[in-house]
Amino acid sequence: MALGLVRIDDRLIHGQVLLSWCPKIKPDRIILCHDEIAKNDLERKIYEEAANDYPVSILTVEETIRYLRDSTHEKEKILLLVESPREVVALLEAGIHINKINVGGMHHKAGKKSIAPYVYVDDEDIEFFKRLHEKQVVIEAQDLPSSKPINLAKLLNFN
Repeated sequence: MALGLVRIDDRLIHGQVLLSWCPKIKPDRIILCHDEIAKNDLERKIYEEAANDYPVSILTVEETIRYLRDSTHEKEKILLLVESPREVVALLEAGIHINKINVGGMHHKAGKKSIAPYVYVDDEDIEFFKRLHEKQVVIEAQDLPSSKPINLAKLLNFN
């Protein structure tokens, strides 16, 4: 299994992913890793329909770990979508190899502050990003493939 892109985006499957990132990455499968959506039939159906040109698996964090460890998927190129850095840390701690993440959108919510035009974080997000940085994961904000990547570790003064 090759992780073509690991993307944090609170919108998950949407136009930027399908029309910009998928043509660039050319994934064999999109995995949407989200505990609540994976257990909600209506939400699952909405996201499955949205990704109609690409095979999509909507899995819990635990199911995602099992899927990525399964050797029958080792030739698949995966575009992995998560909502927050929390899920990425859980995958890393379970032994899934991730060397770089793309932060495509963590939008404004109460209690979050802007660190980049489309990235808002709270203390918990910063702590998870710090843990990723300590594990040598490159953390870049980049909304579109044509946009210049922003080094979030540098913005957060981890370096």
